[in-house]
Amino acid sequence: MANEVLSISNASVETTLPPLRGRMVRSRWLYSVLTFLTVFGPGLIVMEADNDAGAVSTYVQAGAQYGTRLLWTLLLLLPVTYFIQEMVVRLGIAKGKGHAARIYQRFGRWWGMFSLVDPQLVNFLTLVTSLMVLRLYLILMMFFVLHHALDLAGVFGQPAH
Repeated sequence: MANEVLSISNASVETTLPPLRGRMVRSRWLYSVLTFLTVFGPGLIVMEADNDAGAVSTYVQAGAQYGTRLLWTLLLLLPVTYFIQEMVVRLGIAKGKGHAARIYQRFGRWWGMFSLVDPQLVNFLTLVTSLMVLRLYLILMMFFVLHHALDLAGVFGQPAH
């Protein structure tokens, strides 16, 4: 019975669906956690994907400049950011088309092309900033290693203990 295949007939077109597989969750707590992750997951994944080197350096600069004075805005912006990205992901899942395809279909060719080219440009610039941060990190690490190697060799006077 578990390996039976369901056949659906509609106007002389037959579609064969594969059998459903899965596990039954009996624990109420585990069921609640899995339901929460199912609902919360897509938006969280998309939101976390935006934390790259350029964004982190912006966070650091804003923190150094403003301290915790603007932290209250996080309470306003985080839910809005999450729900917008969640809606876009769920729209793509439900309609089977991505955000750019839906824009192209609804608003025309110009906005559709803009919605394709703009993220590509932004992603390229994000990649450039990530490589710049990597280069800076490598330079700093080489300086650190060279400085300590020379310090241990006694070039700067007394060797470090």
